[in-house]
Amino acid sequence: MKKIYILISIISFTLEATNFEPYESTYEPLPYTNTILKNANIYDGDGNEFLETDIIIQNGKIICNWQRSSWSR
Repeated sequence: MKKIYILISIISFTLEATNFEPYESTYEPLPYTNTILKNANIYDGDGNEFLETDIIIQNGKIICNWQRSSWSR
């Protein structure tokens, strides 16, 4: 008898899931802010290492960086 109840509940859940329509997304990205990272250690995707570096991020893009020490790898 338990098997019949389980089977009926699975079938009813499957029928409800096929008629399900997801909610429309309400995501809105936040506006960009200007950011300064001071005296940071930066590691890029090529394996390079920039120690004690200042970076300015403006409108989501890196526009300038100053390296306080020599570049090392």
